[in-house]
Amino acid sequence: MLRRSLGSARGIFAPGIAAGLALCLLTACGAEVPAGGVKTANDPGALPDHSLKVSRRVEPEELLPRDLDFCVRVDLARMKESLGPASRDLLRDLADDPLFAKAIEKARAVLIAIRVSDLDAGDRVIAVEGDLAGLEPDVDRYREDDTSNDRVHLYERKGDVKRGDTAAIIALDQRALVFVSAIEVDSVRRVLAKGADKDRPDPPGEGVMSVHYRPRRLAPSLEKKFPSVSKVIRELGEVRGTVNVPEEGVVVDFSIQAKSADGARRASKFIDIVRTNAEDSSASSLLRGIDSDLTGSSLHVRWVIPPEVVLNAIKRQRKEGSE
Repeated sequence: MLRRSLGSARGIFAPGIAAGLALCLLTACGAEVPAGGVKTANDPGALPDHSLKVSRRVEPEELLPRDLDFCVRVDLARMKESLGPASRDLLRDLADDPLFAKAIEKARAVLIAIRVSDLDAGDRVIAVEGDLAGLEPDVDRYREDDTSNDRVHLYERKGDVKRGDTAAIIALDQRALVFVSAIEVDSVRRVLAKGADKDRPDPPGEGVMSVHYRPRRLAPSLEKKFPSVSKVIRELGEVRGTVNVPEEGVVVDFSIQAKSADGARRASKFIDIVRTNAEDSSASSLLRGIDSDLTGSSLHVRWVIPPEVVLNAIKRQRKEGSE
């Protein structure tokens, strides 16, 4: 479900960038996890039990743990203004709990944090912000844990859950609901108790959509299959950017910070190759609209997608959704 919904969003906002990120996908491990999730090897600070003390005001973005490397912030008000009311439908299937669809109707903004290498597995934390008064998890499906804070409520799913299922929901007053997949529950409990990770995903709060991506090495099998791409990715530090929808179409504006000037040059060369090899007779021709500017170890990328392409993508997505 998560992969299908992200696919719809990719088709509208950034098909070329999403296609590049697709090279980063790994094979998921394990389809089932114990109720409440499992501890991850890259998260040694995960709490060993269900005791949880929270004595501070918690902001939704603080609950994005460091092991998630790709985060998108969607400003729903701006999206509705730019693309119309139907644009909210693009996000309704991102989480499997019925409460999520209700929250989207009232939401002001949505934060979607995932681990690119485990996109197929559905590892994620999604925070919905807005006036969410009256929205609470189903008590038949969730049990509430004690957080020692009457403004922070943690609900964990009863029984066994699949890895990609929503296994916990955190309510922050009536201003946010955070939906956590099974594998991320312990990481989120840790940041609730100990505070936000300093190196957590943190997209800029600008534009219809903003992105923060911290590239990591590909799986060995993919590194072997795509040696040139894997070399470029290994030398990237982070990617930050925004997506806006002015009159000229969709404008993707990204800043890529490499680990060195050589790494930035390789990334720039890779983009040039992608652009010059785009075929006139296919959708890839849109890639020719990408402009890049190299300065030291930084690479600025701007890509304008014509409005007619955006509208056709929206119509296609709505048609597929009705079938």
